[in-house]
Amino acid sequence: MGDQMTTKPPMKDELKTTPATKADVRRAIMAEDRRLRAKYKVLAYQDSIGAAIITGALVLNLGLAVAYALGGVPVIVAVLGIALGMSLLHEIEHDLIHNLYFSGNQRLQKAVLNLIWLVKLHANPFWRRKAHLRHHAKSGQLGDWEERLVGLGDRLGLRRLVTIVHPFGSRFYLNAVAATDPEFDAEKTRQTNLPAGMGFAVLSTLGLLNLLLPEPLHRVVPQSIWVFVGWLNVVWIVPGVVRHVAITVMATSVHYAGDIPSGEIRYENQIIDHWLYLPLQAFCFNFGATHVIHHYVAIQPFYLRQMVSAKVRPVLLAAGVRHNDLGILRRANRWHGYLGNGTVEDANAA
Repeated sequence: MGDQMTTKPPMKDELKTTPATKADVRRAIMAEDRRLRAKYKVLAYQDSIGAAIITGALVLNLGLAVAYALGGVPVIVAVLGIALGMSLLHEIEHDLIHNLYFSGNQRLQKAVLNLIWLVKLHANPFWRRKAHLRHHAKSGQLGDWEERLVGLGDRLGLRRLVTIVHPFGSRFYLNAVAATDPEFDAEKTRQTNLPAGMGFAVLSTLGLLNLLLPEPLHRVVPQSIWVFVGWLNVVWIVPGVVRHVAITVMATSVHYAGDIPSGEIRYENQIIDHWLYLPLQAFCFNFGATHVIHHYVAIQPFYLRQMVSAKVRPVLLAAGVRHNDLGILRRANRWHGYLGNGTVEDANAA
């Protein structure tokens, strides 16, 4: 992976002028933000909104978990509903990384992050805070740990597909990132994410055994334990996988890497709102259509980013941000193109 991200072909459109600048985009975002805050006074209560979303997501997930245990909802409703609740908690985690809720109470922030870590059973949020803030500084570059660990810049092969499907598949990229960035500590990353990784491994393995063991071996363990294992997988493990797949596909479908200039935001992201991606967007709060806004202005909570998106999109497009470039994964996230033999193609030529 590291070798694939070292070639920097010249940007064929670096000298092109665009009708809107980076400053124009930021002004448009903040102007719409101010207009919405003036119109909807409730937006001033950011901490309360955050607390309400956390409470709502937890009530939704617990309610569906209990309802499934009692036979009140089918598997598909439990899995997709809980995945939706997890996606909301993921957005809260992201906003907490940017200190957007409870900024005067570090103890409360820490408690909420730990709670979300338990619910998501995914990457350590305290490790992720450093990686995510670094992502903003080094998006699309070798030092972008957060995105490279989910396959950004790699060709769409087995390693990347496994990472898309498995919440801890990033382990297959640890050594590649460490080999190209001396600031990255692969062993520390393994250790800090080990508790959730072990929990996921144990529960998912037991869930598979519950499904696949032949009857004689299955009877060795009391049926009540297998029922509990199955319940945990339906209300905890499988929804987490659904949420992970959605955000990983969308995140690596909107970010460019490997042949983009450092710090030039319009090359870092694109807008994806194609209908093909709608099922995934539902489990990552329309990430593909709005994430580029976050790269321009990082101090908005996720719901406000969605609220400003329609008004701001024309300015983003005028600034040169791409729209529905569906070939991005085929090109290994290159702006121009990656054909697998060291040559590049201009994706703007179509």
